[in-house]
Amino acid sequence: VNRTLGFGVEFSRDDNSGAQQDTYSTGVNWFVTDTIGLVLAYAYSEIDNTDIESDQILLGAELRF
Repeated sequence: VNRTLGFGVEFSRDDNSGAQQDTYSTGVNWFVTDTIGLVLAYAYSEIDNTDIESDQILLGAELRF
């Protein structure tokens, strides 16, 4: 959006030995100062033709230099 706030959406598909894994994710980055930022992201993954699903939450910090 600007230099201090950003949003993202992502989709990925991995094919490993015939099993496809789809991952949907979204996140936000907020730079509190010019060099220090906070990250919050969520991802959901599923493997086709199975009941295997996973939810992931990421909370982190990043430095810009």
